[in-house]
Amino acid sequence: MRHIASILVGFVAAVLVATFFLLLPSTLLALFQQNTRELENLPVQLALWPMVIAGFAGIPTLLFIALSEWRKWRHWAVYAGTGVVISLPGGMLIALELYPERTGIAAMVLLNVTVAGACGALAYWMIAGRNAGNWRGEVSAPRS
Repeated sequence: MRHIASILVGFVAAVLVATFFLLLPSTLLALFQQNTRELENLPVQLALWPMVIAGFAGIPTLLFIALSEWRKWRHWAVYAGTGVVISLPGGMLIALELYPERTGIAAMVLLNVTVAGACGALAYWMIAGRNAGNWRGEVSAPRS
């Protein structure tokens, strides 16, 4: 039961960390440019983006979590790579919808989304992924 709780806490933390890294560049740019309108929208973005991320990445993430628990994947690179792969379609959709004619900006948006996905996945790994599969209680073979 404790492992299931750590999986849920890990997923929530992953969503929140991904939201932080997703909004960080635009927030810093707004602060630098003193764009008060963008900063006024920040509370709304902080409320909506976690729901968007959880809704978009929820099913693929749950499938990966089940697979990683079954296969006992515990390496951080597996989680970071999976975070990139899961966030890539959403990043492409956002980048191409918002900036269809401006490929440089679209590439930066895609990079931002995939980095946010990797950071969220690493947050999950730090909380629950490092112990993937430990709930089974299987005894390893003795060393000879």
